[in-house]
Amino acid sequence: PVDAFSYKQAATDMVLITDQGRNRVIKVIKVDKKIIWQYGDETEGNGFNQLKGPADAIAIPDSGLILICDKGNSRVILVRESNKSIVWNYGPGELADPVDVEYNPQTREVLITDQGSHRVLKVERSTSQITWQFGVSVADSFSYGLNSPTDADFLPNGHILICDAGNERLIEVNQLGQIVWQFTKRLKNLNDADRQLDNKTLAIYNNLPI
Repeated sequence: PVDAFSYKQAATDMVLITDQGRNRVIKVIKVDKKIIWQYGDETEGNGFNQLKGPADAIAIPDSGLILICDKGNSRVILVRESNKSIVWNYGPGELADPVDVEYNPQTREVLITDQGSHRVLKVERSTSQITWQFGVSVADSFSYGLNSPTDADFLPNGHILICDAGNERLIEVNQLGQIVWQFTKRLKNLNDADRQLDNKTLAIYNNLPI
């Protein structure tokens, strides 16, 4: 397993687990650990109910939809829980090893960490158009570049928090593509970061939460 997403559905605590080694995403009731839904038949592929090395998955609240970062197939898909149909597919020919995905229900934008292309991009769901991008599609350590990013999150102020793992830095970028905040200490093996409600930032690097 490489990621877990905790949320409530009809007052029930759920956990969505990305089980990369088994090429599946499972939905578990937290209290009794019962698997109540699964996408991925545990064989590598890109057909119906198939994934290849998924890296992340999130549930879109009150929609019956699951957004999956299907890294091995270089795509991000939106799956309907009821029948496992793919209602949105982005990435073939465009992405290279996407590793993280987020969703903004207000703007209907999907935030994708496209690690193989050294960039983070926002894609408008209804048009599949790129509305924002940070990174120049090649490994770069300068003001407008990234090197093998591992995670990106929407922030309440409209900025994007990015784990720029190859450059061992954690940065916050505004909508103009400017770095407006950077953690001064170098973070080796930076894997994930989240801005907390108290405005502190939780980062995972060198296999430790800090």
